[in-house]
Amino acid sequence: MRLFTLPFLAAGIFSPTPLFATITPSLESCDDLTSCSPSACVASTDTTCSLNVPTQDIASSLSSVTCDSECTPSSDELKCTDLKNKLKGDAGIKAAYCTDEFLVVWSNGRPNYDPSDSDYLGGIPLPPGGDTSCRVRTSSELLTVYKIPISPPADQTGTNAMGASGDAALPNVPGMPEAGCIGMAIDGVPMFPNYNNRGQPAATSCEIDRCNAHSGKGDDYHYHGDPFGSKCLYDEDDYGSSPSTTHPPLIGFAMDGYGIYGRHTDALQEGADVDLDDCGGHVHTTYGYHYHSFVTLGRTTTSLDGVGGSGPFTFDTFDVSPSTCWKGDVSQIANFWESKQAAYDRSKSQTPTSWVDYDNIRPCCGDTNWLASSGYTIPGVGACGSESGCDFGTSAPTAPTTPSPTPGGDTGTDAPTGGSTACASGNDDTGKKCPPDTANGPCPPGCEPEEDEDEDEGEGEGE
Repeated sequence: MRLFTLPFLAAGIFSPTPLFATITPSLESCDDLTSCSPSACVASTDTTCSLNVPTQDIASSLSSVTCDSECTPSSDELKCTDLKNKLKGDAGIKAAYCTDEFLVVWSNGRPNYDPSDSDYLGGIPLPPGGDTSCRVRTSSELLTVYKIPISPPADQTGTNAMGASGDAALPNVPGMPEAGCIGMAIDGVPMFPNYNNRGQPAATSCEIDRCNAHSGKGDDYHYHGDPFGSKCLYDEDDYGSSPSTTHPPLIGFAMDGYGIYGRHTDALQEGADVDLDDCGGHVHTTYGYHYHSFVTLGRTTTSLDGVGGSGPFTFDTFDVSPSTCWKGDVSQIANFWESKQAAYDRSKSQTPTSWVDYDNIRPCCGDTNWLASSGYTIPGVGACGSESGCDFGTSAPTAPTTPSPTPGGDTGTDAPTGGSTACASGNDDTGKKCPPDTANGPCPPGCEPEEDEDEDEGEGEGE
């Protein structure tokens, strides 16, 4: 049974009216393909753009922020505890901490693989155009700072798009913004809507790589769908020792504050029997509201960008939520918008005091539950008080397995138990992503854990 019936109209115009039904568990991915774009897409021979992106000094920007002596950091279970085991330490995240209102994450926006590799951006049939004669097949480090509400706002009742005028809503999908991210993946990469800038599924533009991502004119790598696959953000190995029954793992946070969990891969997994709503989320058992990625089977359109003929073309898509709307009323979030997108991209101004939400992202003075990569200092924080440590980026974290619910709202995640050992990050000798730990067998060749000579080596410093 299909998860969605999302029809296309004549001339490839997309009607996003959602008719949500039973979740369709799926392990389908693009592991054996060069791109998640439809197979009928035609590869472009346009040259690769040479983009001039300013160098980002994230460490200097972070160290210039002053701490807030009047806030008390939250101890929220999902967003503010054991962050080292929830966020990916082998990717672009450089620092993370909680204020009294937000989880704040500093990242360069890069995953734990090189997006410019032929396996990723190089495999996209028709990458976004930098101008009329070149295509973007590269990605740069950018300064991204997310602020995720610790307590999601009240449910929205209207389109939940930008501003009272609504002039910044995504065409055909008024509950999504026309630009920018809708969430943050646990590797610090921005999550964009499942649609292109015309409000059609991104796959119809033939512009997504094997992880449902691409780079735009800003050389900014970002997801436009579910990054599921052995060489992507997560795969079946991240479902722990009981993958057939466990709840899917946490893969990100939406900008309205709700957790984003992976797709269901088995009909017996917790929550698989509870429909998703129009925004792509649900409530079940002891879990408060949360989003899920999902698979949409059998989409049909009459046209694909760069492809001649009138179809019909049929294809599957791997989608992420929030899908057509945020559940929370983002207009109630302090300093949420900047221009026509959520405030997160700081690349054009690396001076934090100039940011619209500067006061919202300042760390609490004396905070003891923070994360910082080697060479990054969070001003004003105290000595590390986290049991899992505050150093970050030296090894991959233990993957989340069965999430532990937080009463009255979001759910947290617990690290695997039973004495399992974390494997090294990256890919094994065959090119497959390393498993998170030894819960399902020994680490394969190329993924053996490194000896930890100094437990505190590389730990970020607090002032």
